[in-house]
Formats: sequence, C-alpha cells, structure tokens
Amino acid sequence: MNCKGRFIFRYIEKRDAGSFTDDNGKEVRYDSSYNLKLDEIVEGKPVERKFKIPLSNNSLANDFFNLEPYSACEVVFDINLYANSVKLTPKQVIAVGEDKK
Repeated sequence: MNCKGRFIFRYIEKRDAGSFTDDNGKEVRYDSSYNLKLDEIVEGKPVERKFKIPLSNNSLANDFFNLEPYSACEVVFDINLYANSVKLTPKQVIAVGEDKK
C-alpha cells in the first residue's frame, strides 16, 4: 500500500551504526542508515517528521541530497501495517514548486 504527502525538506545525513542502553539496561544495536528530517505543515505550524532510509537505497538518498534545504517536496511512502502500529517508509521524492496564493 502507498500514500504520499507534501513536506518541507530540512536535511538528510548519514548515521553510523551504534548502540545504546535502554531503560531496562538492555543493549540496543542499530545499523547505519540515512536520517531524514522533513516538516509537515499542520494547522499552519511546522511539525518535524523523522524517517530512516537504509544505506542500500542510495538512489533515494541522493534524490534527497539534491534538494535545497527548506524546499517543498512530495514524498511517496510504503505503508507497513503491524498489530499495534503503522510504519511509513519513504520510497520516492518529487521536488515541487512554491504554491502561488
């Protein structure tokens, strides 16, 4: 299943693999990935949205790297439904021009 939304691109950066200790004292490891930050305008105010892009998806990451910070974009997502949550995974980005109002 897919959906798309309009956002303001903030930035994308590579995050190295690492680990941390959770509240229960258990070590949690995570893989390297690209961290993507977008703003969604909700009721006239920007709301930060964060997404991960796997390092293996260089094509998508490069599409975001080619965007200017604070430019408008449309992002297509894969929707993954789980028992207690929904995960949106970016799969395509399209730069869009400014709306003239």
